[in-house]
Formats: sequence, structure tokens, C-alpha cells
Amino acid sequence: MSLMSVLVIAMAQTATSPPADSEPLVVATSAEEILGTWVSQIGAVAIRFDEDGTLRSARSTRTLESAPYTVRSYRFEDAVMLVTEVAVSGVPSCGDAVGRYKVWLLENGHLQIVAIGDMCDGRASEMTREYVPTESAGYVVVTSAEQILGTWYSQIGVAAIRFEEDGAYREAWGVSMLDTAPFVISTYGFDAAVMTVAGGTVAGVPDCGDAVGRYEVRLFEKGGLQMVPIEDPCSARREHMQRMRYERVE
Repeated sequence: MSLMSVLVIAMAQTATSPPADSEPLVVATSAEEILGTWVSQIGAVAIRFDEDGTLRSARSTRTLESAPYTVRSYRFEDAVMLVTEVAVSGVPSCGDAVGRYKVWLLENGHLQIVAIGDMCDGRASEMTREYVPTESAGYVVVTSAEQILGTWYSQIGVAAIRFEEDGAYREAWGVSMLDTAPFVISTYGFDAAVMTVAGGTVAGVPDCGDAVGRYEVRLFEKGGLQMVPIEDPCSARREHMQRMRYERVE
């Protein structure tokens, strides 16, 4: 047997193995089994399978219709989901490459997409993850400042943030430094379910200037807070925000 044959068999065996942390219920064989909207808490990705064979991906469920970063077509053949690009925005295009995926419906109600073969590495990396249905995502989307007023702390990056009643927010490398040495003092506000951030002063971190960022803010059932970028031309702020998960400081 050639080395190439061994590698192909090994890849297929790895790709089609069920996730270790949740037993599979069934392998999806038709669109009807997965129709609807699903979200991944890792990487803040939302996807929607439509009846017409369209698969949309966005950074938030709110932007699946208005600002998806990919629109793809999908169909099933012999328990394999075939995916091709239709349109992309802000991410590399896969051209005419066809991706082949297994879709597991898990016992816990989640959905797992596993790459079998896709010459487009970026698409395979982005799609291969576990998703939960939106109705059991475990969080609510914040629509007003009153829901998040106060101080929050993240062990990731050891950062603290405080949302104030006057529309200002501060960030610092620790709760005790929020008043004495914040690295950001900026403004925030809500337009329906979208938080906008803009302006302010910085110290020791990149300056975003006049760039306005738009975020979906999630409050989790267990008390955590996460800010998911919808659109932000300031890459430093966007990358910082999207990796943080805060807990309220009592």
C-alpha cells in the first residue's frame, strides 16, 4: 500500500470518529435534520441551514441575514455533506473547491461538523466545530446598558472592565487599576441588540482613533459576559474583545 493511501485512510478514520465528550446520536443524511440556526461558543460563529440549500455563516445570529461572512450551498450525498462557496466577505475565498463533511447529531442535542476532505484549509478549520441550537445556547443578548452596569473581570489576559451609567467604560490590568491606571477610557451605547463602542483615550495599547465598533453582548446563564464582534475596523480592539470572557465582580 502506498504512503498516500495510508494517509488518506488515516485522515478519513480520524475525521469520521465521533467526538469523545459526547456520544453521537445519528449521522445526518439530509438537510431536514439540521435546518435552522446553530451557534458555536468557541470562536463566536453562527450558522444557518436554509431549506433552499443555502448555508450562511456570521459572527452573530443578528448578522446572518444582513452581514454573513460566507454564503455557501450545501447538499447531502450518501451521508456526506457537500459544501461549495457562493459569496464571501472579509475572508479568503475557496473558489470552486468542494468540501466534504460528516455531520453528527449528538446525544446532548448539539451538532458536530467534521471535515472528511476539503482542499480549502480555511473553510475546514472554520466549519469543524461543535454547535448548539440557538434556543439552548445558554445566554441572552444584551439590549441595554442597565444589564451590564458595574465591574467585570477576566482571568484571560487578567483584565477588568467597568461599564458606567454615563456611557463610559474603562479597562485596566486589574480591578484596582480601573480608576488609577486604565489602559482604555471609551464610550459605549446600545442600538437595539447591538453595542457600539467609540472614541476615548488609551495608554500603552493601540489607539483606535475614530473607529466605531459594533458588538453583540452575551450574558450567560452562569453569570459570564462575552462581547462578540459584529463589525470593528480597529483590529486590535476587535481581537482583544473577542477573546475575553468576563465574570461580574461583586
